Amino acid sequence: MKLAKWLEEVERELKGAGIGKLQRARLLGELRDHWMDCLAEERGSKGEPGARGLRHGGRMMATESLDLERKVEDRITERLGRPEVIAQAALQHPPQRSWLARHPWLLVAAALPLWVLGLVGYGMSVAGIAQLWDFRSHLESGTLPWWGRAVVYGAIYVPVGLAVTCVTWAAVRSRVATLWYLAALALPLLVALHTHVALKLSREVGQSSVALGIAFPPDPTGIFQFLIPAAFAAALWFGLRRRSAPLAGNG
Repeated sequence: MKLAKWLEEVERELKGAGIGKLQRARLLGELRDHWMDCLAEERGSKGEPGARGLRHGGRMMATESLDLERKVEDRITERLGRPEVIAQAALQHPPQRSWLARHPWLLVAAALPLWVLGLVGYGMSVAGIAQLWDFRSHLESGTLPWWGRAVVYGAIYVPVGLAVTCVTWAAVRSRVATLWYLAALALPLLVALHTHVALKLSREVGQSSVALGIAFPPDPTGIFQFLIPAAFAAALWFGLRRRSAPLAGNG
């Protein structure tokens, strides 16, 4: 196997195993040096394949010389190890793991701020939609169309959807331990469980209103606000794991 192809496969395995970018670069540099040392050793002890062909008075064809070169490269690959074996060995050393995998508590700490960020972003988007589609006049008249109701109740699902998407992607990408991932995931899901949206429509001027808050205990319908994002997170987790599995097991 050629050096470039071997290093490419090693990098793919390291990336799939969650090894950080800086650590990957350092490991690949060391492996390149080892490869060149092994190549020099092979050629020094047995001679260049091309030179061996010349010593035989031209009887060795160019294809045979290339075949010898490939055999040398295969021996070096066997000495240094298969890409998937190198990646698994790198995982045994905590400093080689991704930064988030070494500090999984940061994922838990970021879960609620991600929900808040999603809520703020959604609120700003709704403000723009309200001006564009004359949301206020519909609300004041008490005749809010279906899309208006979807916008209102989206305040429950959009922020938690953003939070669970970011948490799940980061956990799978960085190979965070499952218990830490579940702890981080539980926070926005519990907030969604207790989130309460009150939409009051009245044809009397000034009587329609929209309120967003946290309900203790949660509303009976809050279980759906918990289960729907949880099901989405589970589907996303399995999907991302399935996509990353070939990288971790490709030989």
